[in-house]
Amino acid sequence: MVLQNIINAQLSLAENAYYDGSWKRAEAGTAKAVRMTDDDGSANIRFYLAPTGAKDSVISGWDTTQVKMVINENGRVGIGTKAPAELLEVVGNIKGSGLVLSKTITPPGTTGSRTINSATGRVNFAASATSLTVTNSNVLPTSIITVTVMGDDATMTGARVSSATTGSFVIKPTSPPTAETAVNFSVSN
Repeated sequence: MVLQNIINAQLSLAENAYYDGSWKRAEAGTAKAVRMTDDDGSANIRFYLAPTGAKDSVISGWDTTQVKMVINENGRVGIGTKAPAELLEVVGNIKGSGLVLSKTITPPGTTGSRTINSATGRVNFAASATSLTVTNSNVLPTSIITVTVMGDDATMTGARVSSATTGSFVIKPTSPPTAETAVNFSVSN
């Protein structure tokens, strides 16, 4: 392991990598590093992994394609990107065994159209209601919106999204409910 202060704006902890005007491999093999840097005008921590190469060979793409993960000064994490635009941005496929999303739940007794600006939520239909509009800043005309009826109302056994425009969507029941009925939704872009 090599701990190196490279110029004033950078601290590097590297394995099989050193800097002498350009990044090079200390020995034949892969090179890895964690660098705290301010070289692009913003403070960040970057994680690097370069493929196998010869001893003293220049590591091509070290500051571009070999950056595997970044934590920037705003706390944003990028995997596969040096400039994450969101709190977590992944360039590539994600595999996991579970996903937990924050959900805004409208409390029982509160029915009708609502503004819910989260990717998942719950709204309540009043008895005999024929539609409900959800205003949601996540919604685009191309969004995939899934709705699920909760409970066991005798007539409202299903629901569908009848229209989606930028910033809102309308949910319609298969049949108006006989009592207050909750509907969960999920917005995917």
